[in-house]
Amino acid sequence: MLDETRSSHDSNRDLGEVICAFLECRDRGEEPHLPEWSLHDPEARAALNELIEDERELEPWFGPLRAVTQTAGVGRLFGNYELLEVVAVGGQGVVYRARQVHIKKEVALKLVNPRDRRHSLRELEIASNLEHEHLVRVYHVGEHANRLYFTSKLAEKGSLDKQIQEYSLQARPARAAAERQAVDERKKAITRFIAKIARAVHYLHEQGIIHRDLKPGNILLDAQGEPLVSDFGLARQVRDAADERAGSGSAASEQEEDATGTREGAIVGTVGYMAPEQAQGQTDLTTAVDVYGLGAILYKLLTSRRPFEGTNEEILAQTADLERPVPPPSLYNPNLQTSSDLVLICQRCLAKEPDRRYASASALAGDLERCARGEETSVRTRSWLERITRPVVEAINHKLPLPGIARWGAIDFWDAGLNLALHGALFALIRTDQPPALLWFALLTSYALWWWMFLTYLFRRDPVEPTERHLAVLWGGVSLAGISLFWIYCPPFASRRAADLLAFYPPWTVVNGVAFLVVGRLYWGIYYLVGLAHFLVAALMPLRLDLAPLIYGVFVAVFMSLAAVDHIRTARCENSPS
Repeated sequence: MLDETRSSHDSNRDLGEVICAFLECRDRGEEPHLPEWSLHDPEARAALNELIEDERELEPWFGPLRAVTQTAGVGRLFGNYELLEVVAVGGQGVVYRARQVHIKKEVALKLVNPRDRRHSLRELEIASNLEHEHLVRVYHVGEHANRLYFTSKLAEKGSLDKQIQEYSLQARPARAAAERQAVDERKKAITRFIAKIARAVHYLHEQGIIHRDLKPGNILLDAQGEPLVSDFGLARQVRDAADERAGSGSAASEQEEDATGTREGAIVGTVGYMAPEQAQGQTDLTTAVDVYGLGAILYKLLTSRRPFEGTNEEILAQTADLERPVPPPSLYNPNLQTSSDLVLICQRCLAKEPDRRYASASALAGDLERCARGEETSVRTRSWLERITRPVVEAINHKLPLPGIARWGAIDFWDAGLNLALHGALFALIRTDQPPALLWFALLTSYALWWWMFLTYLFRRDPVEPTERHLAVLWGGVSLAGISLFWIYCPPFASRRAADLLAFYPPWTVVNGVAFLVVGRLYWGIYYLVGLAHFLVAALMPLRLDLAPLIYGVFVAVFMSLAAVDHIRTARCENSPS
């Protein structure tokens, strides 16, 4: 017992000594009490009182747990299992990495805290009937040495919570090209990872089960790093929840059945990952809470932080406040763009109102999978201009899941649109007799956009094909020829009328006709016809020279569009199964 007294001492040192003595008394089974000197030291008295109170509160919970760990030590046999190492210890029991003796199979073996027996049986009832590649599978439930235990698939890499840095997106700005590419690959990996979890959660929902506690700690990782959704301690059958709502005293029933020490009152879930309706203590929860949980895990992987941070009370208040939206992930990671599909997907999952989230985990998984492939998702409402230009941008960035010939079809559409816009603008400028400087501005702007598209496409190829290098040289020559003719018929600083530029179109059409004959020789025979058609149009153009810009613009747009359609049709024929 603690009966020593002292009149003078170093308070910090003696306080530590008294606490150690107190714990030793506790371990010997003696009844600890405060020493005489501490009764006159307010700080020591408060610290020891708090320690004793904590011990008394925790003993009923952790006492049986100590008995469990003493019953089955590492290296000892437990029934038909050899316990190899302790994986995790918690209020509900101890998890071991164990080997089944007869077949030498390693599994996760959980010894259940006797005080948690009823709750664990309920969890096992749910988990044992589930079959999905990304859910923890329960193999066996049994009793040994008066201890309830069960075995499940072993997650060799532990929980996502412990491996969070390995799976997260770096927060350091990516500047070098190689680093940017690595960041893009990590984004795709994160997107596919969450999509797999979402598919497993959708399977739960199809079985009428709401998980209600999705968080990194409940996502386990197998030897290949594949996710496994675990811990159905808070899971609820949808039909059970409906029965409770139909009866009286549903909140009390919720508290009595689900009290596991992880929440207070009717609040179920984990602070930082629970949905607003959980933080508000609502009991009529829907599958939307799991969609929010998936979004919170995605947020953590993108930003290395939870949607809200602070003390538990502050986080609960911020989560429950419907007027306080979750900050966009791009606020905490410079490698994310606010308008990117991945950020918008994450924010949709974390909407405060359940009906503004994804209608199902399956819909979320579909959007994530499309995002990883670079395809259009449902989170963005695209304008008609975006819908037109998106295939072109994907073509020049080599993101279209099509062979090169089909990507050239998208580029030809871009060429058709540029030509129609340029020569339509020149027609309007000539009709209104604008100064030559404006005509030159239109021409050079069009050339800049065309060459940006063409060079971006080439430089992102590895390797660049010889015929594509030939095309670059050919169209470079055609561009210089166009600038030279433009200079002849429309000198930029001369005092000439804009209408003089109309004489530029017949020779310019002939130059392009020759170029298309060369392209027909290098690539596809259809360009022979396009080249000959240029000569015919050049010969007829003087009959209505006042309409020459419109004639040329429409002519090129039509033929380039036909060539684009031919490219795409050819690619589909070449890649269709025989």
